[in-house]
Amino acid sequence: MRQLGYVLLISLVLLCFALEQRSSWRAQRLLHGEELAAQRIEQLHKLAKAVVRSGQPAELAELIAAPELSSLTMLEELSKTGMAFAHDEVYVYGMAQTTQALGAGSGPRYGFILRAWPIDFGVTGDLEFHIDSKGNAFHGQNTKGRSGVTIDFPPAFPAADVGSRRSGWWRVKLADRN
Repeated sequence: MRQLGYVLLISLVLLCFALEQRSSWRAQRLLHGEELAAQRIEQLHKLAKAVVRSGQPAELAELIAAPELSSLTMLEELSKTGMAFAHDEVYVYGMAQTTQALGAGSGPRYGFILRAWPIDFGVTGDLEFHIDSKGNAFHGQNTKGRSGVTIDFPPAFPAADVGSRRSGWWRVKLADRN
């Protein structure tokens, strides 16, 4: 009987160890997905800025053809005029064009809003990323169920609560602020 107690104790310790390892692996996978998404949205931002500086509107469909974004696949069925979506099996990326009139004698000024959110919240990532038309970057958590691939998909652009107090969005710095 005593030997059975030792076996049960060792089994319990091994089970706790296995659960801890699984939890650690899941956390590492979430962080890795979020890091990749942050890098890709920064790459999209950098490429879109270069196009906008040239005086042309930026289209996500054109930007994902860049070699550094070769892992993105367009979601043609969701994309429409002025808005496009792509994914990389971990995150979905959205881009909405903005246009601002500069005044008499000037052409329009083009801009964009970028958004990225996990394909599966809690599995491929927990953070959303947002870059507004002025280049301000934010990340947030989906605490209010504001977007996802199963609810409210695709999310509205621009999101009215981004940057407002108590919205669940926090301002962050991009690596490339040129």
